[in-house]
Amino acid sequence: MRRKTGDQMRISGMLCVGIFFCAVGVGAAQPGKPAPPPGPVTLDLDPARGDQGKREVWGVQSGVSVAVEVVALRGAKGATGFTATLRFDTTQVVYEGFEAGPIIPEIQTLPLLRGGMLEIGGGQFGSGAGAAQDAGTFGILRFRTTPRFKDQTTLTLTRVRFRRRGQTQDFESSAEVVLHRRRRSL
Repeated sequence: MRRKTGDQMRISGMLCVGIFFCAVGVGAAQPGKPAPPPGPVTLDLDPARGDQGKREVWGVQSGVSVAVEVVALRGAKGATGFTATLRFDTTQVVYEGFEAGPIIPEIQTLPLLRGGMLEIGGGQFGSGAGAAQDAGTFGILRFRTTPRFKDQTTLTLTRVRFRRRGQTQDFESSAEVVLHRRRRSL
């Protein structure tokens, strides 16, 4: 089995998109063909709950705290836990914290920070029913720009794992948000 970007998986010559659709003989996106669909989780810079599609923010100065929402677009119903892995440049931003969102009730979270890789995840303890909705906010990550923040930096979601009672489901991702120092020119 070979993992693909987004939520695609190649299994013995079959391409599976999401968890419900598999087609024989279909490959990854090729020149002139549409790109694969986005993964089930994305990053958003808009402070309102849910995905507003804000992937860039302009005019960010050094020493500023930035909120990055981790949003399930689909597939979260019944999840009792999740893990999201992000990559970022530690000379440009530092991780400050994570506030769990409402999609998985009573979730307990724990960050694991290794250089420019952050693994944030959590789960329900006990007999929780998991996420009641298919989409929603896993939580808000907080980063602070460093004094060395110069031009722009990218925070990339590289991997996501959903946990359901006794099962896990992994997705590779390339979702990213970009922080720009300069103001956007019109």
